Amino acid sequence: MEKERDISREIKELIVKEFFVDEKEVVPEAKLTDNLGLDSVDLLELRWLLEDENQFGIEIPDEDLDEITTFGKVVEYIQKRLAEKEQKPLTYSI
Repeated sequence: MEKERDISREIKELIVKEFFVDEKEVVPEAKLTDNLGLDSVDLLELRWLLEDENQFGIEIPDEDLDEITTFGKVVEYIQKRLAEKEQKPLTYSI
């Protein structure tokens, strides 16, 4: 049985490492722009990092970006999308 991932920890480490944010500032209510100092380019980079196959391997549609405004919302969103991905049946074409 695979050990359950700590999504919150993984995302926190990613933000701290890639955007040079103090780990103590990365709390659920921290706003990505106002509190953590990410600008619009940083937000796009965060999106790409989260979508990467080696990280979470999910797609984040443009229309979802407006609702992902805090660290906590990022974690909730990724957890939700990963759960959906796991429940999606595999389809094969021959």
